[in-house]
Amino acid sequence: MAGTFPALVLLVAVAAAVSLGGLTYVSLNRPHLRIAERAKAEADATLERTLTVENNERGSVFTPVIRVMSRIADHLPIYDAAQRAKFSRSLLSAGIRHPMALRIFIVGKLGFGLLCAVIAAFALNAFPDLENVFYKMIAVFGGLFVGLILPEMGLDWVVKKRRAAIHQALPDVLDLMVICTNAGYSLSATLRRVSTEFAPISKPLADELAITADDISLRADPMAGLRNLADRTGIPALSAMVTTLIQSQRYGTPITHALKTLAKSERRARVLAMEEKGAKLSTKITIPMMILILPAVLILAGGPAFLRVMEVFGK
Repeated sequence: MAGTFPALVLLVAVAAAVSLGGLTYVSLNRPHLRIAERAKAEADATLERTLTVENNERGSVFTPVIRVMSRIADHLPIYDAAQRAKFSRSLLSAGIRHPMALRIFIVGKLGFGLLCAVIAAFALNAFPDLENVFYKMIAVFGGLFVGLILPEMGLDWVVKKRRAAIHQALPDVLDLMVICTNAGYSLSATLRRVSTEFAPISKPLADELAITADDISLRADPMAGLRNLADRTGIPALSAMVTTLIQSQRYGTPITHALKTLAKSERRARVLAMEEKGAKLSTKITIPMMILILPAVLILAGGPAFLRVMEVFGK
């Protein structure tokens, strides 16, 4: 039975390679996708030239690796357009804006899944009682599933932490924006100045504001740059700020008053969140008190009586 394990692993690897190769061949030879493939190839060539110039300036040695990983990700018919768009939004929300971040993430996700499958298969050899082929297949596919899920969970954790940091610093940013608008700054100048002043305090929010300021300066429609800010971050409070700024620009109302109102509401929301956490604290500490404190109290209160009873019955 132990001799069939390498053959089983080899069979699974060959089947996976043949399946991926067949799907890749079919996807590359569809007639209605040839125009899209040509346009994509041209965009990839332009992107590679840009990365080559940047990496030559920085002296990076990872350019060939990134290029190979991007080509592999382009020819993997595993994730559809909706899933790739979801990954791309998550990467942007995590602050990862490399032009090939999506491709590297997909290849790394698949590679980590295969690595976990191999580790699970070989780790099963430490249990002689589980030499059955069924258990080995469960270990291989279980390791593959875990390896594919963990990168997404890690990315979601990074996105959640970054959004929490941005939301925590938003009321102070709104107050600083009020000061800048009172001083006569335009919207793009306000965002750029606030991002510069706030960089040592909250780097994620400062980066988002700097990108938004550049986006507003380059676009003919500044409202599109604000919408991109809301789409990138996915934070309801920041979306409310964007909506307020868009309405102020559209209807000609002063931005200062709108920002003051929004800052007050955000600070009120922060206070309410802290009060809610404080109200839940008494409920949360009930179980630790029952587990850690109540047994000690029972021992101190009933210990002498229990010892006296044991002494009486012992006699």
